[in-house]
Amino acid sequence: MGRGIDLNYDYVVESHPAVLDGFIGLAREKFAELEKEMAEPFISQYYVVNDAYGVNAEREYQYFPDLDSALTAYAMLPNHLEKEIGMESTEQPPTRMSLIKCRNGLETLEDVEAASLSGKWVNTESREALRMAEIYLDNHDTEIAYRLESLGRYFTIQTVSDGYDYTFYDNQFRELDGGVYDNPDATLAEAMEDILGNEGLSVADCKVMNFEELQEKANEAEQEKNRKPLTAESVTDLKGKSHEYYAGDREAVYEFDCLVDGRPAVLTYTTGQREHFYSPLYDRGEIEDVFSIHTDGEDIWDRMPQAELEKLERLLAGEAEAFSIEERIAEAGSIYDLKEIDYYMMDMERTAMTKVQRKRIWDGLDRKGTAILQKAIDNAGNGEGIQSVRELLTEAQGILYEEQYTNLNEVIRKRETELAAAKAMPLISDMTEPENP
Repeated sequence: MGRGIDLNYDYVVESHPAVLDGFIGLAREKFAELEKEMAEPFISQYYVVNDAYGVNAEREYQYFPDLDSALTAYAMLPNHLEKEIGMESTEQPPTRMSLIKCRNGLETLEDVEAASLSGKWVNTESREALRMAEIYLDNHDTEIAYRLESLGRYFTIQTVSDGYDYTFYDNQFRELDGGVYDNPDATLAEAMEDILGNEGLSVADCKVMNFEELQEKANEAEQEKNRKPLTAESVTDLKGKSHEYYAGDREAVYEFDCLVDGRPAVLTYTTGQREHFYSPLYDRGEIEDVFSIHTDGEDIWDRMPQAELEKLERLLAGEAEAFSIEERIAEAGSIYDLKEIDYYMMDMERTAMTKVQRKRIWDGLDRKGTAILQKAIDNAGNGEGIQSVRELLTEAQGILYEEQYTNLNEVIRKRETELAAAKAMPLISDMTEPENP
């Protein structure tokens, strides 16, 4: 109360409308600001850059109002470029945040929470954009080519319905091997690590290159191969694997590992005899020698002219003989086993083996004979043992090269000297003076 006036009453009655209007005005302004913030998006546009560092191509940016258009443009860029797609803010000046980065052919989703140091990119709009980018990575098709730096070879991988299709090429872009990695749940990086790991390689050994350029070179190599017929000389590095004889069919079948035009292959050589009964070209009962030569993959029987096949057959006939003898050498357990092989070689009236193949047999006899004799020398523990080794060396004289025979003779002499010296050395007990009583 003041001078008969109730000030509180007067304030309430007379000042309340103005105060209320003031509070309402402030509230309206605050709500207007909030509505403005909610209405104005944080992301103004999306960008796509073809090569983030301008190393493989001149750097160019494209801008899009929506993410779908940006992802479409991003997908059209090849993976050998360090391409990138991201977001640009409405701030002034604007800031950027990437969504997907492609490095060395492999695409990865950006960790926005870790990359946004201020935290401003961690918002609803960014999370939605990130979700759409992840869906894109999980469903889009990819094809990538690499150069295997340490081997000078090439490797491609691409998505297919049931996983990843991959191919290895040699340094001339000729196909070596390939297949399908049938695990669609694995990421591209995981599939590559698994595939390359089986070859003793890793993603670190790969340098990304233009997929279309590699495919073009591979197609050219394939066309060149098809244009150029194979010759007998195209088959190299023959190594026997197995052989079987089928008495009922009068056929012997040999398998060899080899290189055909520089590429690994398994060659099957079948030789036998065909008896003619009703052919107008042969006398009744006449026997004809026949053969066939086939390889896995692209069959050389279809790619090699008849004259070259006959030339190759002569080489394979010698290889087949040599392989059979080399197996006997490998199984031999004594000098006498090797001598039987030596006699067999000398008794052969005719052979398909070339001088090089026959030399390989003599080399094998010499090596195996040396190994058997060396073991006998090491096991000789006395004079009788040395005498037995000398007798073995005499037996082996016909299968060893002269130089090796001389060397082994010297080894035996040294061993005999060592044993004699060991025998002559007094025992420790003999060299110890007796104790005084």
